[in-house]
Formats: sequence, structure tokens, C-alpha cells
Amino acid sequence: MFQSKNLYSLLVLYIFVCLSSCDFEDLCDVSNDCEGKEAGTGIQDPVNCRKFYQCVLNAKGEVRVSDNSIYCPYQGRFNEETQQCEDELTTCVYKCSNLLCPKTCEGLPDGTRIAVPYDCRKYRICNNGTDLPISVVCPDYDYFNGTICGNDIFACCNICMPYCQFANTQVEDPANCNRYYLCEKDDYIPGSSEHFDCPEDTHFDRTLGECVEGYECDTVCIYGID
Repeated sequence: MFQSKNLYSLLVLYIFVCLSSCDFEDLCDVSNDCEGKEAGTGIQDPVNCRKFYQCVLNAKGEVRVSDNSIYCPYQGRFNEETQQCEDELTTCVYKCSNLLCPKTCEGLPDGTRIAVPYDCRKYRICNNGTDLPISVVCPDYDYFNGTICGNDIFACCNICMPYCQFANTQVEDPANCNRYYLCEKDDYIPGSSEHFDCPEDTHFDRTLGECVEGYECDTVCIYGID
């Protein structure tokens, strides 16, 4: 028992040190993105590619990121490489997207934040394809929305909720890894009419988006939707 407590204490210390000094980048945090850049440089808003921050000079003459992001005109998308707001038809990828509310760190860049099941005030950070085992707690009265901590409780990222990003795809049932949903349109929460069982002795592979051999699998949310 004593040895287990010591190991846990060492793990907590490691996570604390790693969160403050490990060399992965938090993709949702732009606070240091102006380091080494000139004042006037634009930084894409990681949660909205139609907006951008600006590198500005503070009273000490230091280059810092602006407090707020601003919209591109005419619904354009900000391109960091060209430093221009481009045509609205130009596609862009959010640096820090909450559309899918990722359930695991599989295939995600280091520094991505993922929600903690059943606790909207916490998140974990991905590193080397897995999430660090100690959760990070949002400030008082803030809630994790899939990308950042904010004060809107209704924006909580519920990873126990099925979600369809694109039409004509299949997504997992977070409460039962032997079932899945068939998405009929983009960006919505599917219902019971689109809910199906995998064939016998198979389970749904969230990475492949289809049922594969083997009944045993890991269910994300063992109690289903809150």
C-alpha cells in the first residue's frame, strides 16, 4: 500500500512537471504564439478560422498576442502563411476543433485537449497518442467545451453523445462499441432511427468507421448519455 501511494505521488509530480515543461504544444493556447514574431503578425484563432489574433506591442515594447480575435471581412478565412483573409470558399482546418469532441487521443497531434467522461469541468492533454492520466481542472465556474474552458455550461463537450460530422459516414455509439450510427447529413446528433447493431461477433472500429471482426471492444461511456 505504501509503495502504491509513493508511485501515485511520483506520477502526479511527473504530470505536473510535464504540463509545465514538456515539449508538446497546447494547440488551443495562442498566448505564446507571437514569440519571435513582429508586431502586426496575424495568428489564426484556433477555434474559428474566420477570425485571427494580432501580435501587438505592450507598454514595455514586448510583442504579445492581442486579448481578442477579430473576424475576417466578408466571411473570409484567415491564412497564416499568406497573412491574408481569403475567399470564403477556401477550406481551412481549425487548429483546435471541438466539432467531434474527440474521445481518445488516437491519431491526434500532441497537445490536443480531450474531454473527461462525466465531468465537464475537466480535460486531458494528448501526448504520443495517449492522454496524460491526470486530468486538468478548469478554473472555478468554467466548463470544458471541447477546446477551451469557458463559462457557458451549455457548451459542455459531452463525449457520451453520438455526433455526425459528415453525411454518409458511420460513427460509433459511445455507450455500446458493438453498435453504430449511420449519418444521413452533416453536423447533427443522430437518433434511434439511424442506430444499428454490428453483425454477430464484430464490433465497431471508430478509426476505420466500420464493423470489424471480434466482439470484445472498449466502450467509451459505460453509462451512456447523461
